[in-house]
Amino acid sequence: MKAEEAEHITNVYLQLRAYLQEESLHLENRLDLMEAEVVRAKRELEELQVVNQEAINARDIAKNQLQYLEETVFRERKKRERYITECKK
Repeated sequence: MKAEEAEHITNVYLQLRAYLQEESLHLENRLDLMEAEVVRAKRELEELQVVNQEAINARDIAKNQLQYLEETVFRERKKRERYITECKK
């Protein structure tokens, strides 16, 4: 009975050891793949940050241009209104 238990424990141990050895062979490869994915994701993040900054700059330029045009239109309208008022007198 004890011999059977010892043999069973030995078999389980050997199976577990074989499984862990097999896993250790693949673990290095999986780790390399994960590290490569992290590097790729960092590179993509940097590129997206550049695109984001360019978009912010373009938005700010467009806002400034719009404000300038609105102010110009307002001044021209006031100028025309004064001219019309002067002509009516």
